[in-house]
Order: sequence, then C-alpha cells, then structure tokens
Amino acid sequence: MDQLTVERSRFVSRNAQENWEFLGRAYGTGIRVHGEVSVSPLNYDRIAAGPLAWDNVMLPGDWSIDIDAVQGLLVTMPTAGQWQMELGGHDVRLPGTGAALVTPGMPYQARLTHIAVDVLSVGPALFDAFMHDAHAPPRRTTFTGLTPARPSDARLWATTAAYVHTTLANADLSDLIICQLARLTVACALQVFPNEILPDPLSMDSNDATSDTLRRAMAFIDDNAYRDIGLAEIAASVPVTTRAVQYAFQRHANTTPLTYLRRVRLDGAHADLRAASPSTATVTDIAARWGFAHPGRFAAAYRSVYGTTPAATLHS
Repeated sequence: MDQLTVERSRFVSRNAQENWEFLGRAYGTGIRVHGEVSVSPLNYDRIAAGPLAWDNVMLPGDWSIDIDAVQGLLVTMPTAGQWQMELGGHDVRLPGTGAALVTPGMPYQARLTHIAVDVLSVGPALFDAFMHDAHAPPRRTTFTGLTPARPSDARLWATTAAYVHTTLANADLSDLIICQLARLTVACALQVFPNEILPDPLSMDSNDATSDTLRRAMAFIDDNAYRDIGLAEIAASVPVTTRAVQYAFQRHANTTPLTYLRRVRLDGAHADLRAASPSTATVTDIAARWGFAHPGRFAAAYRSVYGTTPAATLHS
C-alpha cells in the first residue's frame, strides 16, 4: 500500500456550472442542475487521507439537482439551510442539522436551499472490502433507511463523526490509524443506518471454526499486526469465511479476532517502549505506529494490562 498522507485542499468559485462540475469530480459522479444556472459562490474545503475524506461545503442559492450513483460510502450532515433528498422511494428532509446516508450505487434527486454541509466519505475500495465476505462471493448491503433509526443512533453517529474529523485533522497520522478511521466510519454507518446485511451464517461456517482455523488466524495476526489488517484479511489468510474466524475465536479462545489483534498491537507497543530511548522516541509516536490514535485511551488500555503508564515504561 502506498504511504498515506493527510492532505488539505480548497476550491472557491462563483461560476455555478463550474461549481457543479467540480463537485461531480470530487465525488466521482454526474450532477445535472434544473432551472437557471446563475452565479453562486461555492466554498469547498477537504481533509483527505487515503480512502477517507471530510468535506465542508457551503453553497448559497436554491437548487434542484439529479445526481448519478456514487460509489463507496457518503454521509451528508447539513449544518445550515434546507436539504431534501429523494432516493429509492425514500424522502428525506433535513432542516438545518442531521445526517443522511447516500446509498452506494443508487442515483438520487436533491433540493438544496442555502446549504452548508459536512460530508464524510469512504472510498469504494475500502468500503467494498469491508462489506464483502473474505471467502464467499461478494454481497452488498441493502440500506433500508437513510437516517439514523433512533435518537441514540443519531448521537452515536454524531460522536463518531466528530472523533473521525478531529483525528483526521491531525496531519501526523500513521497509515494504520487512517485505515482504522475509515473502517470505524463504515462500521458506525452499519450500526446507525437501517440495513440488511448478510444472511444467517451457513453451516459450513460453524464446521470451519476449528482449532486449526484459530491457530492459523492467530499466526497471521502475530506476523502482521503492524499492518492495516482487519477481519477480512484475517479470514482470507486461513482461508475461511469471516464468520468462521469469529466462531473459532469464540469457541476456542473465548475472545474475538479484533480483540486479539488489539492485544497483539498493545504487546508490540510495549516491546517498542521498553527498547526505545526517551531522547529519540515518544509515547505518541510508538502508539500511532501500532494503530492507537488516542493517547489517553492507549494509556488506559496499557495500564490495565501492564499496571503502569507507557511513559513510565519508556523512561525506565
């Protein structure tokens, strides 16, 4: 994987046609405007890293537009104005604030009135990899609702999106953290936006959940914990389905694959802290190297396992 970097970009224009063409390129889709296309200023700011992007878009005026299907995951979060969207029989109106999912692969119509909106998106390659089973034929999720189902889901999305934005705004992130932020975004979207995912597990998933599956999966995690790996990559290394790996860890180790991965990464950080010199290394750098983006949470997890702080280990 190429080295990922956090990049900032900005686009400002008063040419309406140029604005819509730019937004079409930014989101990899076609946009057709209804009615008179007049002068209207667009202010567009993007923070992007690899498959993940956070945009802030401000567009005055009253617009009716048709938008071709987008790929990957895209969630719009208006902060001002009126946002009305019709997609797949759903009619979503967001007065000022809220969140609406743009379902991957489906065209839609929208009516925007003096809109200011934040957009959190995950590129199609990572989104598809997350959604597909590692061993079975690819299957796509069908989203059955475009807004969070409950107030608690809306709060969860708002909290998660804010965390992703704050972390992404830090220009010094490892590839591992960037990809984990993208995975977190997809996982949260699946949690809060109503959807139908994979069917019930097949019987072979249970049959494949053997101690040998566990051994192979653990060996892969041990050798690759420093890389951007997730459940799909772990399952593919065996190879079995992702559900079979989950069953194997639950059945034979009373844990989950990602919990084990987190512990291996914690052990890796512990070893690096013991070997490093305080004059040339920092706790934050070592934590980031092993995928821990939040220093406070890393310190709490570290203390719970090793009974001391990361800084104490580094300076010992």
